[in-house]
Amino acid sequence: MPCEFVTQLSKLRKQSMESVENTSSFGDFKKYLHVIRPVETELRNLLERVNHSGKKHLILLCGSAGDGKSHLLSYLRNADSEQLLKDYYVYNDATESSEPTLTSIDTLADKLSPFSDQRCLDDDGFKMILAINLGTLINFIESEKGVYFSCLKKYVEANEIISGYSRTAVYQPNSVFQHVSFSDFQVFTLRENTHP
Repeated sequence: MPCEFVTQLSKLRKQSMESVENTSSFGDFKKYLHVIRPVETELRNLLERVNHSGKKHLILLCGSAGDGKSHLLSYLRNADSEQLLKDYYVYNDATESSEPTLTSIDTLADKLSPFSDQRCLDDDGFKMILAINLGTLINFIESEKGVYFSCLKKYVEANEIISGYSRTAVYQPNSVFQHVSFSDFQVFTLRENTHP
């Protein structure tokens, strides 16, 4: 009979099924481990503004591999009482291909088609949130498919999303594009005394 402590501890291993995030479930163990970080607060504020606008939006949730984009989306979709993502199409893995004959860039272009240059100003109320690594974002906007997304590219460049400069994202009421970047926040802080 295995020890309960060891069973729970094994969930933290990299090979554990618990370590793989998806946006369709969020169990009790993940709820227990969830910590509210400043990036979540900023994303919540942005989602409230977008939801209140009633307009079409693409929210880019940018960062690096392993920083918690998938975890945050899964939490907001499945465990959050405010249900801020209930009206969103959530695309979590921009590095996946939907078919063997397509590249991840082809699949991403297909998923983002409502925000192509031809369709991004169609105010149909469609809302999408995309978790994307900064490298993948660069590769996409610089790819041959990127020419159909010049408005998105202008937004990324104007907001210096890939520059690495830390700043608070500001809701832009006249833009179909919005973003929050994990790279704008410290992952952790070390202090001499941890007790108040």
